[in-house]
Amino acid sequence: MITTRQRLASRPWPVLSMPLVELILGGQEIFRRPRARFNWLIDRLCGPVDDAQRVNIVAFDNRTEVSLKEELRSALQSYQPGRMDRPDAIPAAALLLLYERDDGVHVLFQERSYQVEHHKGEISFPGGARDEKDGSAAGTALRETYEEVGVAPDDVDLLGELDEIWTISNFRLRTFVGWLQDWPYPFQLQQSEVAALLEVPLGYLAEPGNQVEDVREINGRCVVLPSYYWEEKRIWGATARIVTNFLDVYRTLER
Repeated sequence: MITTRQRLASRPWPVLSMPLVELILGGQEIFRRPRARFNWLIDRLCGPVDDAQRVNIVAFDNRTEVSLKEELRSALQSYQPGRMDRPDAIPAAALLLLYERDDGVHVLFQERSYQVEHHKGEISFPGGARDEKDGSAAGTALRETYEEVGVAPDDVDLLGELDEIWTISNFRLRTFVGWLQDWPYPFQLQQSEVAALLEVPLGYLAEPGNQVEDVREINGRCVVLPSYYWEEKRIWGATARIVTNFLDVYRTLER
């Protein structure tokens, strides 16, 4: 059986001048492309890719902080989060934190240090493994957020929950959406776990052109995975899947 990588190596390649396109023949990543572009190239390499694998994202509008927060709360309370059937995975929780700055609503990300056990140097949301003392998954997300970036639980208004996902490090991760009540906020980083914070405008993440599709070969199949870039930092993997899930929920506000 000829694999996708063997097909890649044997074919003449067109010149690709579009930014963010990379051809990587030696690893799992086949190429990277801006969202909704070069569909012909994916189809040529991998065969037709199911449209269900591609995420369509609409831009956020200019709602006020109060109206956006309450509409998101309503949408998330109506949302039925998916659950993972992986009883052997480690229970964990994370917090997608939104807040209003002078220049609009932002999402808080953190760059993990190289001292942590898993996902060194990657971009993530505050979160971690569940502790028996947490009382609930939401309690885990709030505790971890306080420990990692110094946001007190009482300063977070929880709006709802997104889909549970499985990570390659074998965590069964539940993600909660929260709204930080005040800004500016005196974030305090736990240096052993967090190297830096990324404050990314929500409107930037929601702009269709800012979602990038990483095409990877997994078990002999081409899979399209979302990624985002901010200030030369790559938001990918489980974190990008969470962002995409959140933006899907936002789309319901337009219906």
